[in-house]
Amino acid sequence: MWCQEARHYQSLIDKVISQTERRVLKGEKVRAEDKVVSLFEEHTDIIKMAKSRWVYKKPIHFRAGIEANSGNLKDSFGLRRCNWKGWEKFKAYIWSSVVAYNLSLIARLQT
Repeated sequence: MWCQEARHYQSLIDKVISQTERRVLKGEKVRAEDKVVSLFEEHTDIIKMAKSRWVYKKPIHFRAGIEANSGNLKDSFGLRRCNWKGWEKFKAYIWSSVVAYNLSLIARLQT
């Protein structure tokens, strides 16, 4: 059963990596319906309200969740300071920390 869930999350993680590479590294625009907003709340949608303003359906919980996650990443997974030199090593450092955090979260949710 956990293998099936791992494959499910892997497909979502692949989508997040793809959308991030497209948006951040290649400068492409990613349509709202193609974005993964949350790995654990897949039903969360983005609604475009104005030309440059995005609104989430769960705005109250969204910001609190993001701040808690980023705080946990900084405190527990070493994202306060990166000592690795160069852009490629920096990306590897960030991705390894985020993947480790997500794996620990998945493990915690299983118990």
